[in-house]
Amino acid sequence: MSSSSLRMGVGLGCGCGRATQMRDTAEIQALIADRLGMSKASAVEYADAARAGDIRRLQQAAIEVDGHGAWRLAFQRCARLQVVPDITRVHFLEQWVTRGDDLRDRVNDDSLLLGGLRVLLPRYAGPPVTLYRGDRAFNRRRRSYGMSWSTARDVAEGFARGEHQTSVGGSVLLETFAPPDAIICSPAMLGDDMEEAEYLVDRRRLTGVRVIERFPQRSVV
Repeated sequence: MSSSSLRMGVGLGCGCGRATQMRDTAEIQALIADRLGMSKASAVEYADAARAGDIRRLQQAAIEVDGHGAWRLAFQRCARLQVVPDITRVHFLEQWVTRGDDLRDRVNDDSLLLGGLRVLLPRYAGPPVTLYRGDRAFNRRRRSYGMSWSTARDVAEGFARGEHQTSVGGSVLLETFAPPDAIICSPAMLGDDMEEAEYLVDRRRLTGVRVIERFPQRSVV
C-alpha cells in the first residue's frame, strides 16, 4: 500500500472519529434538553395545579416533580403566584409535615424555599411570639438558623442536646421574639401529635436572636 493510501486511510479514520464524536455530543445535548424540558413542564404543572386548587392534579404533579428532580423549579414557579386557594395551603401543609426536611434538601436554597412557603402554606395571623430553637453553634456563628422553632423551650433544648451537640463546636439554645411578619406558618394548626409546638420562621425578618444556653461538643455514642 502506498504512503498516499495510508495517509488517506488515516484521514478517513480521523474523519469518522470526529463525526461519531459530534453525533454523540449532539445526542447528549438533545437528551439534556429533553430532560430539562420535562423538568420545566412538571414544575409548571405543579404551580398551575396549586393555583387551581386541584389536589388530585397537584398530587400527580408532585410525583412528576420528584421524578425529574424539579423541586427547585417548582418553588420558583410557586413563589411567583399571587395567591392559592385554602385547599392548596392545607394540602401542602400536610405534605410539609411529613417531608419538609426532604423538600428543603431538594430545593437547596432557603431564600427560594421561603418564598414558595409563603405562598403554599396557611398564613400566620397571630401576635408576636417568643420562640426557641436548638441549633448547631456553627449555624449561630453564620446566622444560618433553620426554619423550625418552638414555643416550648424544653422541645428546643431537646434538639440542642441531640444530634446538633455532636457537630463541631457543639450546640446552642436560641431565643427570639418573632414578629408576625417573620412567622410563615404554625404547622401545629394541623395537629400537634409530636407536641413540638412548631412555628416556621423566616430568619431574615427576625429582629434579634440570643443564645440562652450553650452545650459543648460531645462525641457520638
